Amino acid sequence: MIYLDHNATTPVPPEVLDAVQPYFRDTFANPSSQHRLGERARAALEDARERVAAALGVRPAEIVFTSGGTESIHGALCGMTSCGARALVTTRVEHTAAALCADRLEKEGVPVHRLPVDRSGRVQPNVLEEALEAAGAPAALNLIWANNETGVLQDVQLLGGLARARGAIVHLDGVQLAGKGMPCLQDLPADMVSLSGHKFGAPKGAGVLWMRRGAPVRPRFAPGHQEGGLRGGTENLPGIVGLARALEVAKERWSENVSRIEALRDGLQRRIVEALPGTLVNGGDAPRIANTLNLSFHGIEGAGVVHSLSEEDIHVSSGSACLSDVDGPSPVLAAMGVPLDFIHGSLRFSLSWTTTSEEIDRVVDVTVGVVRRLQAMNPSRD
Repeated sequence: MIYLDHNATTPVPPEVLDAVQPYFRDTFANPSSQHRLGERARAALEDARERVAAALGVRPAEIVFTSGGTESIHGALCGMTSCGARALVTTRVEHTAAALCADRLEKEGVPVHRLPVDRSGRVQPNVLEEALEAAGAPAALNLIWANNETGVLQDVQLLGGLARARGAIVHLDGVQLAGKGMPCLQDLPADMVSLSGHKFGAPKGAGVLWMRRGAPVRPRFAPGHQEGGLRGGTENLPGIVGLARALEVAKERWSENVSRIEALRDGLQRRIVEALPGTLVNGGDAPRIANTLNLSFHGIEGAGVVHSLSEEDIHVSSGSACLSDVDGPSPVLAAMGVPLDFIHGSLRFSLSWTTTSEEIDRVVDVTVGVVRRLQAMNPSRD
């Protein structure tokens, strides 16, 4: 099996499986329980919080554990707009979690300004400044840091700095960058960052919302006494322990392999484009996460390529997994100005440190063959 869909979800490494097993079998108590077993569970929870904080370069008290990226993003956006922000400024290339939350807030009466992007998928500073001026202070800025479909990285230092200089509260969707070279969060011009464990090797069902101490916002979650009174509900202790270990493993493996992963990605891109002239590399002119490649082929359906590759035991995506059941073109690629007759023929390859050169060789050969066959079956493509 060749798996190149790591932006959708990741396998759990052996080190993480070993770390979580005791919390299903032995230390299974509720961390809020006052007996000795509960105290052991609480100690494990706080140890995980300290390890996550150390990996992100922040304070343990700033870490709020959630069920995943979607809950973290929703908690942040709803919290910002209920704590005095007059409007929400976001982009047209957000993940579904943020885009749908923005739609809901708009229906509830919150003004929403959706920033356009250039052909490379990046927000230009003057566009942000104009939107912040129109929104009025204080505003809330939500920005996807690394795009889940294209891997394009926004200049969060520049954009976040501009927003905070105007008094805006800043949230970054860091789901795709966590474990892939994410810098120290304390150094960012941001108030909150969302992460999801299963994107970097943790079990599904555990996430993080980092909230800077003193930030003028309170995230909106179900009320309760857990997580410093910010989020109610019994903590997912095995998932949280796994998240902490997975983040440590991912940081180490990424730093060891990032150059190799980027070289494999670039080789995959070059060889397919050379074999299939006219193929579009979406976001290829912008800084990208080293593991992500998004290509568009003319006159075919990306879903057809995905299914054909799957028959060969090669697993990729035609875009965001969260949009797989939604009809219509990718909103991200549409916002980037990709022509409609190319958007539907898009593929996303997302690699990991486990990807080998031999796997890339096979992916190139099979992908080129499948695309040529499907294009030949569409006489109207020219």
